[in-house]
Amino acid sequence: MSGEQDPVTPPSYGEAVLKGLSNGRHLVLRGQGHNVIGQGCMPKLVSQFIESTDAKALDAKCLDAIDGHARLHQLQRMGAVMDLRIPFPSAAAIPGDIR
Repeated sequence: MSGEQDPVTPPSYGEAVLKGLSNGRHLVLRGQGHNVIGQGCMPKLVSQFIESTDAKALDAKCLDAIDGHARLHQLQRMGAVMDLRIPFPSAAAIPGDIR
């Protein structure tokens, strides 16, 4: 799970991890930043996943109702949001890779 506007762990990181998870699924919350686990219906989805362990069966349409763009723009106008994204290291660059 990722926030669309997460400057710490952007969605591209989740997409990179997903490539190695054949049964994985990446949920990106529109307009959200870092730490999305408590947003909207995400707690319910996490609970369902823990019970079923089937990420692809989760009905995540409820996440479409979350609109964080208005709040994000407000924070940006206040100067409270900065773009801190850093490049995700390639797997070859990670020492001690345990694949």
